[in-house]
Amino acid sequence: MTLVGLFIMASLFFYFSTGISIKNLLIGSNSTPLKKVQKPTPPSEYHGWVAWWDETNALDSLSENSGAFKSVSPVWYKINEQGTLEETPHKQGEQIKIVANKQTNKLIPTITNEFDSRRTSLVLNNSDKSQDLIESLKTLVLNSNYLGVDIDWEEINPKDQQAFTAFIKNLSEVMHQNNLTLTVSVHPQTGKFTDRAIARGYNLKALSESADAVKIMAYDFHNQNSNPGAITPLSELTKVLKYTVSIVPTEKVILGLPTYGYDWEIGSGKAADAVSFTESLERVNKNNGQTTRDMESFSLVGSYTVDGKKHLIWFEDAQTISKMIEKARVTGIYQFSFWRIGVEDPGLWAKLLKKV
Repeated sequence: MTLVGLFIMASLFFYFSTGISIKNLLIGSNSTPLKKVQKPTPPSEYHGWVAWWDETNALDSLSENSGAFKSVSPVWYKINEQGTLEETPHKQGEQIKIVANKQTNKLIPTITNEFDSRRTSLVLNNSDKSQDLIESLKTLVLNSNYLGVDIDWEEINPKDQQAFTAFIKNLSEVMHQNNLTLTVSVHPQTGKFTDRAIARGYNLKALSESADAVKIMAYDFHNQNSNPGAITPLSELTKVLKYTVSIVPTEKVILGLPTYGYDWEIGSGKAADAVSFTESLERVNKNNGQTTRDMESFSLVGSYTVDGKKHLIWFEDAQTISKMIEKARVTGIYQFSFWRIGVEDPGLWAKLLKKV
């Protein structure tokens, strides 16, 4: 018998004994597709913003945990009403530089528009102002030995979306020509018409193609001017994560998470107070209140009464934030930035660096 005959006989025997053809064995069966092997998610990396008006608390946290941060973004610069670059009135910049750069250069300062869409429109719709600002940013970073810049322009007019995309593209080219980093902070999106109006000024996919990373500020779903509730509901976070990873490579996503809380005076109509983790506990304990955990968001909820007025505080601790990170890592996201350094649960870093 020839070798061909032996192969045919062996194939027939294998088919009748297993029901699997040699063809399907070699190239796979349509009824049982091969599973795609997914790349493991890298270890978590942590970034953080520093508020210029609370540098003392940020310094304390950085001093204790500087080794935990991949980068630090102090809000040290803004575009002013004339559309030019200006420093914010921070006072402890040199100390923060020393502490933040203790191991490596980690400073990527944030450039804010102070929530003023008119300023961004002024820059984005004037080619001379746009070019001047790009040159100013390049000079600033090179002269100050920063790693790059973080553009945090919020509440951009949706009509300026295309102009903002073009500005970031032009800025990225200049940054990259000088081996500098560009990140862009954006409001969260889900790709639905129900997205908050403040998120519609960003073309997330296009921005990610130019910037080194986009920072998704996944917080303030409940905020100072809303009804009480979780700052980052897990149900909303899930929608944001699903949409983000569908259009942005995971290595370019930095998920922004809250470390603070809000204290609402019920029925007063007043804006809620932004409070730190420590302030939240102090207010509850001082007024003989109670703290429970909301099992949907895993946020802490403090309740107390003062002068006959009921207060509710929704705030985050290490367990809340760890839960958000776990949910994000399932999608392949591994970079996280916290707004803001210095107000977090003191136990956060021990939990994160040990667990995730």
